[in-house]
Amino acid sequence: QVLLKKQGSTRNVLNLTKDEVRNYLARQTRFYEAYIVAEAYNVSDLVPYVFRMAVIEENMDYFEDYRTVHFIGSSFFDDIFYQRPEGKAVRRSCHQESYWDFISL
Repeated sequence: QVLLKKQGSTRNVLNLTKDEVRNYLARQTRFYEAYIVAEAYNVSDLVPYVFRMAVIEENMDYFEDYRTVHFIGSSFFDDIFYQRPEGKAVRRSCHQESYWDFISL
């Protein structure tokens, strides 16, 4: 059985529904664990999860790990900048400091 460990507990990641996969990816703070699950379930678009972890949660380790696996081009930053958390448009002023910190890595 495949289990991923998260700070002393385990989480079964077999036979997840699409919603369970999305929820797992949205809450996983370690990129490589999220990446394994995304690959297993054929989730190709990780940009929303990178946005959530790196910009909203300010988890730059997540972004650094993402960069080791994926090429970061200018379109990636456009995709990140125009993400809409919780169905609302992102205003530049809301995330400007995090955004500029994010792209200057």
